[in-house]
Amino acid sequence: MSDHFTSSDEDLEEVLNLLEVPKNVNYFEEIVPQFTNEQFSTHFRVSRHVSQHLAQRFGASEYYHQEGDSVKVTPLKCILVFLWFAGNEAVSYRDVADRFGISQSTLFKIIRRVINFLSNLSSEVIVWPTDDEKNEIEAWFRNKNFVGVIGAIDGTHIKIDKPAEDPDSYLNRKHFFSVQAQVVCDHKRRIRDIFVGYPGSVHDARVFRTSPLCTSLPNKCGDLYILGDSAYPASNIY
Repeated sequence: MSDHFTSSDEDLEEVLNLLEVPKNVNYFEEIVPQFTNEQFSTHFRVSRHVSQHLAQRFGASEYYHQEGDSVKVTPLKCILVFLWFAGNEAVSYRDVADRFGISQSTLFKIIRRVINFLSNLSSEVIVWPTDDEKNEIEAWFRNKNFVGVIGAIDGTHIKIDKPAEDPDSYLNRKHFFSVQAQVVCDHKRRIRDIFVGYPGSVHDARVFRTSPLCTSLPNKCGDLYILGDSAYPASNIY
């Protein structure tokens, strides 16, 4: 009988240990400042300088200061929380909240506000090349034996959870649920144009034909070109 109780107690202790959620104590306050610049970029996908610039802009914006619904987290911490969440698709909301020592409800607020802030900021950052920039980009591609090229286009998939409505249309050829994103990048991998929203099952060619870029290409490119794979047949105007 005594051995039975001892065994049961040990089993219970093992179960409780498994259920315990490990926390990162002062991860943002103590661990992150010790990162080298390379480590910081690996963890957050941007440089320290960029994160600090975003935090400054975010802290001065209406998205951080929302009357009657304040988030008692510094602007920089908000930005890093979001960057960690966005860059680690396998982690849960609880994982992110525990890592940064915040509640899940606070995490939801941060994600929503930073997304809205970045979306509003995108028109300043994602811009078509100027004439001078086109010359620089074309020279780089010309050096690679692609004459007259000012960008490269392709589609990518943004992974999402299975939608409640019409899930099959979001199931892409790689067998996961997604939303399509059509992106044009320059020689430095800077995004110059983006079009997002089609379900993952839609072919790249259809996304392109219905995108604003398709009808505006003659004005945007003139006698120059953007490169694409077989989903984008050679043509001057669609």
